[in-house]
Amino acid sequence: MKQTLFVIPSEVNGIPVFGCGWLLGIWLLWGSGYFLWLLRKQGWNRDTASYLPMLGIGALAIFWLLPLLEGSATEGLAIRGYGAMFLLAIVAGVTLTLRMARSAGVHPDVILSMSFWCFVFGIIGARLFFVIQYWSEFYNPLQSTKWTTVLARILNFTEGGLVVYGSLVGAMLSYMVVMYQRRLPKLATLDLFVPGLAIGLAFGRIGCLLNGCCWGGVCEDSTLCIHFPRGAPSYMEQLHNGELLGIALGDDPDNPNDSTKTVAAISPNSLASQKGIAVGDQVTPLLRLSAHQLHTELPPEQVAITLVRDPQPEANWTIKELPPTSLGVIPTQIYSSINAALICLLAWAWYPARKRDGELLAGMLTLYPISRFLLEIIRNDEPGRWGTELTIAQWVSILMLTAAAILWTIILRGPARRMLPAKK
Repeated sequence: MKQTLFVIPSEVNGIPVFGCGWLLGIWLLWGSGYFLWLLRKQGWNRDTASYLPMLGIGALAIFWLLPLLEGSATEGLAIRGYGAMFLLAIVAGVTLTLRMARSAGVHPDVILSMSFWCFVFGIIGARLFFVIQYWSEFYNPLQSTKWTTVLARILNFTEGGLVVYGSLVGAMLSYMVVMYQRRLPKLATLDLFVPGLAIGLAFGRIGCLLNGCCWGGVCEDSTLCIHFPRGAPSYMEQLHNGELLGIALGDDPDNPNDSTKTVAAISPNSLASQKGIAVGDQVTPLLRLSAHQLHTELPPEQVAITLVRDPQPEANWTIKELPPTSLGVIPTQIYSSINAALICLLAWAWYPARKRDGELLAGMLTLYPISRFLLEIIRNDEPGRWGTELTIAQWVSILMLTAAAILWTIILRGPARRMLPAKK
């Protein structure tokens, strides 16, 4: 886990880096130069004009979005591991797609333009999906939070909080608009994007590993597990639900939504047993310190968590009493990355052998939901939804498999043809 890779300073030689500063100047200089070169090379056409919105959106992001993400911090803008791997995923995906497009006779500018809009609306879709799913983490009606603070939390996606299925929906919508405007073969062009999309997912899951999100359940085999440091999401979850203390908490059957839990089991020689916690105790876990506070330099005697008992006295654990890492968890991020990389290799090998347009798209819509559904079983970061044990991702996987079945039916009923050549 490496959430912060490095920090870009706020100023260099007295001039701001973000906003109206160094970065904006470099972007406008490079963008204008490239646009003039493109104008001289191919004249004014649709491809040339498509770079103007890219230049404007990039400038707007540097001028407004990056200073907003930087906030009031004086040290500068922290470059997160998640954001860096996300950027690497985009570069790898676009590069692979460009290579396939050249061999298929598709102009690279078309792919670059489509990739840009798919990226923009993919980010919007992925973030909206996450914000809707976890809206309570962004806004609390009981607190007087400024709208600018809420907006900054929503836009700060570089620290994590992007949902793959949301990005697919956003990217597909933008893709359909671009395809309609350019009158390109839809299924044939979509097949070009499948390997690049898969390799992007592979790098993106490494970003999840660096960020500590999307973790798996507790793993009994020490050779196959991974431990996250103090303050990581998995660490805080295990601390709150009692696993890190060595206890298993059960709900009160009469009041399942009550914060008071019943100690159902306790591990011998655990932190809880050393404090006299026993099976049958009614307890309320209270986290005294947040994940951010556990990362900071606090006195080792600072109380980190309290178990409130009635009528027994409460039990407290200080920072120095807690373990430095979480219990070993299943490395689902690594499994997900390997899964996406294998899908990429399969799609890359499948492309020249395909018989019909849309086969790669239908194949990914079949393989990825199945593997994602199975991976959700060993993940431990999502609760069941709508009265079932199925997570949102599993429900979406079922919908995606349904869409794949419909697409396969359409493809196989049509004639065997390919609108683009199959050269590598």
